[in-house]
Amino acid sequence: MVRESEHLFEKMNLKPLGITVLSWLARNPDKEFYVREVTEAVHGSLGGCHKVLKSLHDKGLLTRRKSGRNMYYSANDRNPAVKYFKIFVSIYELHDIVQLLQDKSIKIVPREYKVWKGGILKNL
Repeated sequence: MVRESEHLFEKMNLKPLGITVLSWLARNPDKEFYVREVTEAVHGSLGGCHKVLKSLHDKGLLTRRKSGRNMYYSANDRNPAVKYFKIFVSIYELHDIVQLLQDKSIKIVPREYKVWKGGILKNL
């Protein structure tokens, strides 16, 4: 998903690792994670994830809290960009499932009845 959608996030200067980190944090709302937890979850390098987390925080996409020597990060749900990003990722990930169901439904319902309008299958 990340490689195919990379061009959509170029204006925000988000690289594939940044998109992956933001996606993972957005899927875990109301939870905070320190750098090593994020690194393990996204299978990235410690330095790369640290740099990405700092960059995402600087853009306002993440919140950050320091406790002792650890820095804890979470998705900033107050930022509208994060909300829209979560919606985009959810829809994008559903695309393959919808395509699979569409291919299966054609076998059940003839092609000429494939348009769905207001809860009723309409004839083309």
